Amino acid sequence: MRISSAVVIASAQAARKKEQDRKVPPRHPSQRLTTLINFGIEWCHDNLRNMDPESVRGDRLADRFEKRFTIWGAKLRNLVEEECFYFNPDLPHGGPGPSRKRRAMFDESKLDVDDIHDDLLRYDQSNPIRGLKQITTGFWKWSRRYIADCPGQPKHKHHAKRAKNIYSKILGYYKLLVDRQEQKAKTL
Repeated sequence: MRISSAVVIASAQAARKKEQDRKVPPRHPSQRLTTLINFGIEWCHDNLRNMDPESVRGDRLADRFEKRFTIWGAKLRNLVEEECFYFNPDLPHGGPGPSRKRRAMFDESKLDVDDIHDDLLRYDQSNPIRGLKQITTGFWKWSRRYIADCPGQPKHKHHAKRAKNIYSKILGYYKLLVDRQEQKAKTL
């Protein structure tokens, strides 16, 4: 069976065009992790700092959670060097897709799991709650995808649970600060 050179060239050009049409360039997981850490820090800075000018509570919360994102990111970055880390550049996003078992771990309605925001180039800065959800979901997906076989992950899902916990804690404090700000505005 002979394949004409025109068919081979056409298929190569189609594959090249498909790769060029991708909105998100392929990146290594350590680059994705750096982006997530930076977005977490940026979100805390933009949405917690100076929420209540008369109080330093928002500044302290921003410092606290910026530090958490930094430390958590350092722990995840250390796992990139371990043998349990998995990355295959030939697979979509470089890692295995979520299995049913892993997918059932959380109520996904509380996470932003759409594939449109899978590789965050930006998060929703106009809606702070959605932006926070996108960032923490990014960490959740990163841990499911690249370190699922590392110690503590298969059975206890430490880092995936941490994403959910950080989201809940930050969201609770953010809503508290917003409520206080609204109450002060009503009294004025």
